[in-house]
Amino acid sequence: MKIILYAGGNLPSSGTGGPLKIMDLIFNNSVSKNESYILSTKGLINRQLDKNKFSNNLNIKHIALNQLLNYGIIKQKTLAKLSSIKRDITIVKKLKKIRDEKYIVHNLYAGNSLGLTYYLKNNNKKHIVTFQSKGSIVNEINDSHNTSKDSLFGKYMFKQEAYVIKNANLITFPSFASFSLMRNSHPEIEFDKLNVKIIYNGINVSQISNILKRSERKLNDKLRIINVAQHIEQKQIDKTLLILKELKNTIDFEFVNIGDGRLLEKNIQLSKELGLNNKVKFLGKLPYEEVIKQLFQSDIFIMTSRDVIFDLITLEAMAVGLPVLVSADGGNLELIENNINGFLISPDKSSEIIKILTQLKNDFNFYKRISEKAKTTILEKYTVETMCNEYYKIYEELDNMYYAQ
Repeated sequence: MKIILYAGGNLPSSGTGGPLKIMDLIFNNSVSKNESYILSTKGLINRQLDKNKFSNNLNIKHIALNQLLNYGIIKQKTLAKLSSIKRDITIVKKLKKIRDEKYIVHNLYAGNSLGLTYYLKNNNKKHIVTFQSKGSIVNEINDSHNTSKDSLFGKYMFKQEAYVIKNANLITFPSFASFSLMRNSHPEIEFDKLNVKIIYNGINVSQISNILKRSERKLNDKLRIINVAQHIEQKQIDKTLLILKELKNTIDFEFVNIGDGRLLEKNIQLSKELGLNNKVKFLGKLPYEEVIKQLFQSDIFIMTSRDVIFDLITLEAMAVGLPVLVSADGGNLELIENNINGFLISPDKSSEIIKILTQLKNDFNFYKRISEKAKTTILEKYTVETMCNEYYKIYEELDNMYYAQ
C-alpha cells in the first residue's frame, strides 16, 4: 500500500505543532506498515530513503533540504517561494509522475489544497483529509495573521475549504469538539452525508522518555507553573496572568511561558503592570527537546485557551507527569476527568484555581495520584502507536475501495 502525506509547501517536523507534527509522527512511526511518502512543493520524499533525516531533526527545514538537494531528489528552483496557484500546479505534476495508480493521499494541510483535491477527485484517487484547525482555517488565519475572514483572500480560502470537505473520500478530526467547530463554520455543508471519523491525536512517549532519561518527580520548593502556547487571542495568556496576580498572595511560585506570537510584547507589559516581574519568565520559542525538559523541571501545567481542539502540548505535559489545569472547553472535556487525571477550570474563577494549586502544593500524595493517572491516561489512549493504527485502518478501508470498483 502506497501512502502519500500531503504537506503543502512545508516539511514535517517534531519541533512544530499541529498538522506538521502529526505528519512527522505518522511518517516516522514504525507501526506504519506502508510505503510512505511526503508530498510537498519541496519534493516527493520516500520514507525508507529519508527516515533518519526526518525523525528528530530540529533544524529540518534547512538541513533536510540541503541533504535532499545533494541526493538530487529535488531541484533548486523548488526552494523559491510559491504562490498557492503555483503550489497546486507543482503538486499535481509530482503526483502525475507516480506510476502506481492505487495510492492513497492523506491531506494534513487542507487549508490550501484546491488543485490537489480537484486532481484526485477527477482521477478517481482515494484521499483522506484531516483537519487540525479550530473550525474553519480562515478563523486561524484571522487569529494568527490579523487578516479578516471577510477579505477577498478570506472568502477564497473559505470556498476552497468547502470544496475540499465535500470532495474527500473521508474526513477526520482530532476530537468531537473539532468536528463541532467545523460544522458551525460551514452550516451550508451536509456533514451527515459525508464519511467523517474522529481520530484522537497521539504523542511519541518513547521519544519523551529518551529525552528525559528519568521519570521520578518531586516538587520544587517554589512551585513552578508552566504554560506552552502561542501569544494569540485564542490562547488567552492574559487570563493566566490575571490568575497569577491573585495567586502571588497565597503561595510562592514562578511561572514560565514558552512560545512566541504577535501578542508577546503585550503580555510582557501586562505582567509588569500586574506586579509579576520577578515571578514570570517568557522564554520565547524553544526546540522540542528543550520544551520537554522544561516541562519536566516544572510542577504544574496550566492552559486557559478557548476553542480547544486536542492540544498535543497538554498530552505531552501529562506524559511527563504534570498535573494539568486546562479550560473546561472543547477537546479538554474529552481528555480530562476532572480531579482524576487533571483539572477542568474556568479561567474567570481564580479563587477555585488557587484552591487547586494550593492543594497540589501542600498534599504530595494528592499531587502524585493526579500525576500517575495523567501518565496512565496517555499510555492507554493517546500514544502515536494508537493514533497511527487508527489511520492505518482507514488506509486499508480506502485501499479496499480500489478493488471493489
